[in-house]
Amino acid sequence: MKRHIVEKIKSMFIDITGSLPTPDQQAKALSMVPFNFTPSHEYAVEQMIKSEFLAKQNFISFCGETSVTEKTVNTSLIKNKTLLVFGLAKNIENNIIYLKKLISDLRTYFDRVCFYFYHNNSSDKSEQILQEWILEDKNVNGTFDDSEDIIVVNKDGTLGNRIPVFAKMRNKNILDAINHFGTDHDYFLLTNTDFVGNIDVDGIIKSFGLAEQWSIICANCCFQKSFYHYDAFALRFFNDEISIDKLYPQFPFYYGTSAHWLDRLHIFNGWTQVYSGCGDMMIIDGKQLKNVLERFGELCEINENLPSKCELISLCERINGDIWVSPYLMYPATMSLEGSLYPKPMMFIPRDAGFFSVFNFYIGSLTKGGRVYPYYNKLAFQSVNKENRHFCYWSENDNNWFDYFEPVEFYHGDNEHESGGFTNYSITQGELASTEFMFPNAYQNLMLDKERFAPWRIYVYKFFKKYIKIKADIVNEVNTYWNNTFQRFGNVIGVHYRHPSHYVESGEIYLRDYFKIVDGLLVKHPYAKIFIASDNEFGIVAFEKRYGTKCVFSLPDIDRVDLDNILEWAHAKSKNGAQNDDMDFINGVGYQLHYTKCQKNEMSSKIGKDILKEAICLSKCKWLVHITSNVSLAVSYINPYLEMHIITERN
Repeated sequence: MKRHIVEKIKSMFIDITGSLPTPDQQAKALSMVPFNFTPSHEYAVEQMIKSEFLAKQNFISFCGETSVTEKTVNTSLIKNKTLLVFGLAKNIENNIIYLKKLISDLRTYFDRVCFYFYHNNSSDKSEQILQEWILEDKNVNGTFDDSEDIIVVNKDGTLGNRIPVFAKMRNKNILDAINHFGTDHDYFLLTNTDFVGNIDVDGIIKSFGLAEQWSIICANCCFQKSFYHYDAFALRFFNDEISIDKLYPQFPFYYGTSAHWLDRLHIFNGWTQVYSGCGDMMIIDGKQLKNVLERFGELCEINENLPSKCELISLCERINGDIWVSPYLMYPATMSLEGSLYPKPMMFIPRDAGFFSVFNFYIGSLTKGGRVYPYYNKLAFQSVNKENRHFCYWSENDNNWFDYFEPVEFYHGDNEHESGGFTNYSITQGELASTEFMFPNAYQNLMLDKERFAPWRIYVYKFFKKYIKIKADIVNEVNTYWNNTFQRFGNVIGVHYRHPSHYVESGEIYLRDYFKIVDGLLVKHPYAKIFIASDNEFGIVAFEKRYGTKCVFSLPDIDRVDLDNILEWAHAKSKNGAQNDDMDFINGVGYQLHYTKCQKNEMSSKIGKDILKEAICLSKCKWLVHITSNVSLAVSYINPYLEMHIITERN
């Protein structure tokens, strides 16, 4: 089987690129095809090959002037200077810790550092946190204005022209800032506030060592884990077209979906003088900024007819002096050069898979910029899937998505999902989601990489929170159970125990592996209780036997396979001539809950509601002990702060 997959991958590389894959490329492709080459796997590998091949064809420019002189920064001189930091703030609840640290670190170098924000339409707790910060710090203040959203969406759901909106907000931000803190500042620092890691303040201070004359120093904001400069919206060299449509001809097609419109990339190895730039953060000479405000009465040009000109380009054009990109001022961006392309809205139809396997594919589609409407309709399902051996979550409703979730809205007034106006769109089953949403070995590797997993969880959570609304009756039922059961206990250990046949995805895991971790947690937290979610009675009984019914709890009235099912599976597997496939169907018979329901034609939305309620409960726990599964992956971003303990054959 593996040899067949390898040969197929080699053939695809030759067809697309004209050459064989490198060992790294082959390994990456193999990681995307765990068992056999289905059409969805083939499509995903094809997109990966094309993405990497096209990236290599891009014109990469290495920037940096060797003749630029630098000087050692005399921090004692900076200590006598003042700095006003200003920026737009929206949905920064998870970023505020980094923003506060930036302001605090800057204060170790400057005589006075003030921060003034412009807050706009957050859907998280940003407004509350910012209000509290103002009360704590007299040098922090801001404007709260929800009259106009920073996200502009056209009636057809495509991303609209945000440039005039950004210009208005930046102008309001700086004018309110100087009205509150005055104009007597040596330097200004314009920054975006959604950075997802600590800003290296030493890089900011070192940037003041540029010996050349300057009016603006721009940050070098790079695509995630790369050296490629990200902010192509504002970056212009002296001979560049100002209009982004002319500079990047593919921009109108891919705007709002991915970065595939970039046909040139820049790496800043040294100081580089530019026509304009920003990099999500820019140091502005105080005299120059005050001069712009005196001459124009505003920071940026507001022009409804300039959809292809970044508002910060107009600021740079108004500045009288040189503009440089600093190789030291690094801004941590989360954007990736990858990006599956959804230039048009699509209809999402489930694969023949488990509830959360399908759900993760859908969330993965959202994180790739897709305007994708879920359609859990049995006839539509049958039109694209050859059989129905896994997905057992049907009801008599036209769209079973609404049995579990509210309609998905992508823009204000979007009623396409609820009205059914999306059913003529082209079909996707989530094939373009990133591999960590699709393949067990990919998301297992992600879960084991704590440094990568933590920010990934927060990133995906934002999409979950923005677009997914679980039905109120399901949430209320879970909350009632949880409050009645655990409110008086405090900390709860969550356990997700899968049917033993799930080893095909997780590896061979035993009860003792679970007990070892749970025992360790109970030693440290002896009064903690255990909530177990399981698709089989065997797991429930085993934990109750080990820890007692006063310690172990599970949701009542949940469909699970009984104890005999485990014996039947074990006997079937041990018989001579038993043949099992890559999902552990033995001689064509599956033993996990959703397999048995399909085989008996006992499909219902109750089964889906059961697993959804269990997942919500797991997300409420303090800790989660789990194996590699789609349920645990979903729970990881439903609650991105849940402490997770994964069990694998490796650990």
